[in-house]
Amino acid sequence: MMTALQALRDALAEIEGVASVAIGRERNISPDDYPLIRLEPLRALPGRPYHQRTVECLAYFGAKIADSEGMETVYTALLEMEAAIIEVLRANGCRYTETIIEPGAFGPIPETAYKVSGIRFELPAANQAPTT
Repeated sequence: MMTALQALRDALAEIEGVASVAIGRERNISPDDYPLIRLEPLRALPGRPYHQRTVECLAYFGAKIADSEGMETVYTALLEMEAAIIEVLRANGCRYTETIIEPGAFGPIPETAYKVSGIRFELPAANQAPTT
């Protein structure tokens, strides 16, 4: 499962303009990390054999509000980022589920400084060999 997440992280890092991509939501995010993408595995669904599970994930993505020319430009940037992320997800065999425009709190980030959205998707881990 981790191999599939790492490969997806690396593919998302190729999106033009993204400053940082990581697995997990760390608390020490700085302004230099934006625009960002964070992959958070939510749950693993059974597969046969065991290592062929599907992982439900949430890809958080966000942009700075402070550097914008208003909320319309922030939403424009976020929707462009959403389209690029979905393109990478599909190219990597993921199944897009939905986009959550306001996913709620994202760590200690002040709501007035950053806007974060989320994409729910399924990541197939079928191509992974079992680990011992």
